[in-house]
Amino acid sequence: MVEHTPETAYAAYQANPNLDTLNTTVKALHPTIQYALGSVNAADDPLVQAKAHVYAARAVKKYNPEHAGGASLATHVGNQLKQLSRAARQSKSPTQLPERAQLDSYKMFQAKKRYEDEHGHEPDVLQLADYTGMPVKRIEKVQRMQMSTPSESSFGGELEQGQTDMSPDAMEYVHHDADHTDRQILELKTGYGGTQQLSPMEICAKLRLTPSQLSRRSMRLAKRIQEMQAAMEQTQ
Repeated sequence: MVEHTPETAYAAYQANPNLDTLNTTVKALHPTIQYALGSVNAADDPLVQAKAHVYAARAVKKYNPEHAGGASLATHVGNQLKQLSRAARQSKSPTQLPERAQLDSYKMFQAKKRYEDEHGHEPDVLQLADYTGMPVKRIEKVQRMQMSTPSESSFGGELEQGQTDMSPDAMEYVHHDADHTDRQILELKTGYGGTQQLSPMEICAKLRLTPSQLSRRSMRLAKRIQEMQAAMEQTQ
């Protein structure tokens, strides 16, 4: 097995930026990540470990040797990992996640990485549930415990969840029956499954959609949910 330094791994990532080369680069930065975790006394905290890997991956994506003022990749990542101090404080606070939730959170983080390695894209909530064997409700609960609950967002201008009081059963049915991209849109716009909500621009960038494509898919999803909710209400 070839051992990569941060420099050789990053060179491979620059030449071919994808999940595989990004993960290889993050793995090569293991000593930097472990040092940052140790500096905040979180070397054995699975939740902070997961956040450290996420922060490191984001730092690798943003690193530009030409604008780094001579700083190496490891130095740049180390500077970005200083924000772990806040995550460590939250983890040690009286309101920290229960141990089981921390373990489930780390399990999901690792599963997402393995799924991306195997399939080339991030899993949606349903795919993550199938992959880990964890129920969707459990995944939603753990992910919501990791973040403050956001206010309900809209389907662009197509559907305002808070105003229409969308039925969870209708959303679940439509989510289960949708394709992968539509499931991700539903999750990222409404927070379904405990997913962190993103702005329309962020969703377009993440899913590689144009604003018009996102709008059309959002309207189609909204229509399906409304139709399903109406059908459910008629059977009551």
